[in-house]
Amino acid sequence: MEETRSMSSFESEEGSKSMQDRMENCLSGLLCRRKRIDLDDIFPFITPKKVIIRDCKLGLSDLMLKIAIFIYIFLISILYKGRHLSSEAAFGVGRMFIEHPVSSLCRSSQEVVCDTAFRPPSELPYCSDASCTYLTSLQLPGNTLTTGESLFIPTSIAILNSTEICTPQESNNFTCSKVWPRTQADDGAKSFVADIESFNIFIDHAFEAFELKIRGVARQYQGFWSSDSGLRSRCPVPCLHESDAGMAAEDKCAGQAQVTCEDFPSVRSEHYGDRISVRDLMKLADTNPNDPVELLDRWVGDRNLRRDGGVLMISLEYENRAPWSFFGSEVIQYTYHPHLLPATSSRRFVRKWELGAYQGPGDTYSLVDVHGIEILLVFTGKLFGFDLFHLFVAITTSVMLLNASHGLVDFIALRCAPLRRKYSLLKLQVSEDFSDFTTKYEIAKLKADAEGRRFLPQQNKLEYHSDLLFKCAQAGHGGKLLDERGRELLALLLMQEERLNRLDALDSHFVGDEIKMDNGEESESSAEDSNDDRKRARACVMAKYLKDYRNRFNRSMMRDRTEIIRMLSR
Repeated sequence: MEETRSMSSFESEEGSKSMQDRMENCLSGLLCRRKRIDLDDIFPFITPKKVIIRDCKLGLSDLMLKIAIFIYIFLISILYKGRHLSSEAAFGVGRMFIEHPVSSLCRSSQEVVCDTAFRPPSELPYCSDASCTYLTSLQLPGNTLTTGESLFIPTSIAILNSTEICTPQESNNFTCSKVWPRTQADDGAKSFVADIESFNIFIDHAFEAFELKIRGVARQYQGFWSSDSGLRSRCPVPCLHESDAGMAAEDKCAGQAQVTCEDFPSVRSEHYGDRISVRDLMKLADTNPNDPVELLDRWVGDRNLRRDGGVLMISLEYENRAPWSFFGSEVIQYTYHPHLLPATSSRRFVRKWELGAYQGPGDTYSLVDVHGIEILLVFTGKLFGFDLFHLFVAITTSVMLLNASHGLVDFIALRCAPLRRKYSLLKLQVSEDFSDFTTKYEIAKLKADAEGRRFLPQQNKLEYHSDLLFKCAQAGHGGKLLDERGRELLALLLMQEERLNRLDALDSHFVGDEIKMDNGEESESSAEDSNDDRKRARACVMAKYLKDYRNRFNRSMMRDRTEIIRMLSR
């Protein structure tokens, strides 16, 4: 019996200790709240909440932003511009050569019998002021018949004659004041190359894109000449020859109608490549086509292209991107973009010995000073092909922009709109303080254990209004609500009104002290803000009335806590 009594006393002591520990935990939570250190406020969990705000201004703003993003991403960027396609730079090689003008019955000057078609000096204004020299393509100084991606077109020539009068050697201590002095006073007179603008330039090229596995030559695809002169922005390269029998399947000229470009009549595609005259090439590169003086004879300060020369770059751009082609276009095109570079001159020197090979001191040679147009062919452009990875990147970008548009409308509604207080209540719902809930729950449970009854959440209510309604339901009538001239009923209605306002924001100025919202009617001055706050506090009698009843309920809980401590200390 004594052992049984000792065991029961030990169990009661252990129960009282565990209950006391639980009570200390509750009190520590209350103590933390008194010191205003609430971890629930410091580390809240924020989760999205979807709210249907019935405001056409916000709804239309969000819809218009989404439509604009859809049009930009899917219609313009993806379908029209093909930004979802994989791109690769096209690498190519080319060659250029020049031929003198021939009669229209000849396809090329390389034919055995072909008449030249030079214009007479009377039709060449620059030949009236200076001497002109007629040269064929084989006679042009500083030029070979076939070159690579650079071509020099001579426009003026000056011959400088010199005789060696001194040779650096041991007798003169390897020092000479002049080695090759001029021998004639009239050296250096310039002579223009007659009718150089009627010469034809032939351009041929091939390309390859390794990753996309695309390759080809110029004769397989349609070409264009691009002009910034305003005469014609994009001139096609017509086919004016019959296709070779062996290339009928791949030649772009097979079965094509014979058409010409009106503004640039020399532009055409032939067996040896795309042909264009020097005259039309300069017209394409001319940025001021309204000037009556041709570009070669036009003076810019003290500079003249025919006399001093210049550098002209032709950018050869490959492309196969067609508008409104989701999977990319298989039709490849190329475009020539000619433009002059800001070079002051372009010249070459060709040395010709008078008696063949160098004979030693006293020998005479002629130095040919050649000015002209240096033409450079540069390969640019990209080829495109369908790729799922790039498509997913484009779609991901569109989804991010759609979310950004929604965030922008949220920011405007919560920060800038006149009704931002209502929008904030609907969008940002603040929950109860779960530290307070845990403390109330533990106190109610300890109270039930101390009274020797089972704790039931359905009966032991933690909030004032829930406890009031439970007691009325337990009594079977609402007489308690009418005590003290209906004060309990008024407090209950105010609590329900406050809870509903937190959900639908019908009365955004009666939502409780826990929610601090930005008020659009507040003034800019801090002193005026504080005065307005005091006026609103005095005016809000509903909040004051409800606060008094809540304080009474909290005092009741504090009395319960004191009673529990007294019971545990016995």
